[in-house]
Amino acid sequence: MNRKRRVWLSCCTIGIIAAAICFFVVVCPRKTSEDIVLDWLAELPPFVSPRAGVRPWWKPHWLHSSKKPRFNLKHWIANGKKIPRCRPILVQLLSSESPSLVQRAAFGLEYVGDASSVPPLMAVLKHGDSRARAMAASALGQIGDDRAVELLAKVAWSDLAENVAMNAVFALGEIGTPDAVQHLHRLVAERPENGAGLHAIIVLGGRGTRPEGDLPDN
Repeated sequence: MNRKRRVWLSCCTIGIIAAAICFFVVVCPRKTSEDIVLDWLAELPPFVSPRAGVRPWWKPHWLHSSKKPRFNLKHWIANGKKIPRCRPILVQLLSSESPSLVQRAAFGLEYVGDASSVPPLMAVLKHGDSRARAMAASALGQIGDDRAVELLAKVAWSDLAENVAMNAVFALGEIGTPDAVQHLHRLVAERPENGAGLHAIIVLGGRGTRPEGDLPDN
């Protein structure tokens, strides 16, 4: 009788373990790489600002909660580089219908992207959302591929959103090829008082290159 009871208990234990395994495999499946990337992007603070968590100068200290941890950009980038297939997943997200998701995907590619990310980022420069275009321009500058020079120059000249034109100008400076520098000199020479031209003066000054054209009068 005891032997039968032990056998019965053993069978029950095995059944319970098997049921638990089935539950975790079927009901609670593991997160896919896509899910992990989306969670990673969701960690970005509003407006995708690395300065999130810093108290604005106009906000009293008693209104600014110090309990919320400050966003750590370096830690966030390091975590992203550990995610399997992070780069191709971010490239796929650039085609999302959500402008916010496109912005965040472009921001992520600024730090984990490579030359294969350049064509899809160039396509985002024609996106209807200005922040998505600005993020894409910044990412292209960080990657530094000269295939983007002509399109970035066109954006710097013609985009009506100042943040997009500014990022395109700084991206040209980061790429730094002779063609990119030539476009910056042209902006300074032909549009010295335009926002893009003023940013080009800053970029060329930082590169140690004497801008062509005079600075606008004060």
